[in-house]
Amino acid sequence: MQKLLLLCLLFLGLSFSSFAQNLVKSDVITYDVLVFENFAKGDMRFVRQGAPIKYALKSSPKQKQQGVFEKVVDKNIIIDGQSIPLSDLAYIKARVQSDKKMIGGLLAGAGIATTAFSVGIGNKGGLAMAGLGLVATGYGISLITSAKKFNFYKGWEVSGGTLEYIR
Repeated sequence: MQKLLLLCLLFLGLSFSSFAQNLVKSDVITYDVLVFENFAKGDMRFVRQGAPIKYALKSSPKQKQQGVFEKVVDKNIIIDGQSIPLSDLAYIKARVQSDKKMIGGLLAGAGIATTAFSVGIGNKGGLAMAGLGLVATGYGISLITSAKKFNFYKGWEVSGGTLEYIR
């Protein structure tokens, strides 16, 4: 009993000391972000610096362009070294982090596992499971790779900001 108590105390003491060391030597990471807000829907999304984006300008809405987001300076967005006023943007299409990506990853993994498992069954039930697995895999991959279109004519507003977190 005493050995167990001593072991528990040592474990707690060591875990708190390693936790404190992580807090002391933490790094602050800062990224420039595009902040998209839709006040009517109460929705807010972020696109991080270095993300590939597609966009169209109000001055030439038929011409679609693409580049890498660098930063926002004085109400201008910098894409591949080119400065574009935020007020001239018609839309921006970019990949954003969301719950859908996690669900897509889970579906893709489950679909691949189901397909692999159903190959060993070999009857009509196995064929149906393989079909279901392939559908789940396809849908999961589409959720992972999908991009969100922020149309500024439909309630979305864009601004620049910075995102800081401690690592």
